[in-house]
Amino acid sequence: MIKIAIVEDQSLLREMLAKVLSQEERFEVTGCLSDGRDVIKLCEETNPDVILLDIKMPNMDGIHALSKIKERFPKIKCIMLTTFEEEKYIYPALANGADGYIIKDIKPDALIHMIQSVYDGLFVVYDSIKEYILLQMQRSCDEYKRLSLSTKELDFDSTDLIVLKLLTRGKSNSEIASEICYSEGTVKNRISRMLEMTGTKDRTQLAIFALQSSVI
Repeated sequence: MIKIAIVEDQSLLREMLAKVLSQEERFEVTGCLSDGRDVIKLCEETNPDVILLDIKMPNMDGIHALSKIKERFPKIKCIMLTTFEEEKYIYPALANGADGYIIKDIKPDALIHMIQSVYDGLFVVYDSIKEYILLQMQRSCDEYKRLSLSTKELDFDSTDLIVLKLLTRGKSNSEIASEICYSEGTVKNRISRMLEMTGTKDRTQLAIFALQSSVI
């Protein structure tokens, strides 16, 4: 049996989900909540295998509840439920360990299949959300290629790269100078030259540039 908990603030939908899933012989609905405040208590008392977790709820939203679940019970699978396909919810859910991300108008047969798939160790996502994720991945790849191409024109020597690495670790000019046995003035001049070469305005922007463009 796959034990399922439902955390959903709309009572009608919560009851419908419980009824549909209870009719499936391999499923057992072990608990229901209307918001995420008592989700840890629910996990302790019912030990579910899979939680259907609404994203937008009063008192505690699904992203916060997901974070608490994964911190205390990392083996529990969580499928995010939403009527919203807004971008701002997708990556926070993924970053906090969501095992699936689907919208609420999913057909019962598809929901059953997705729960089983998540239980078996797969990640599931609704088609329209998958398209958004793929689009963002493509944009990230394009940006990475652009940065990589731009860095080929930079005339960094081996000392510059060491200075950049130390700079990204938060080292001051004097600390960098001490580590590479250069004068503080020389380090300052090298950083100033790299700021001009990269078009960055300060040390923080330079460090971010170095990390994002894989210079170091």
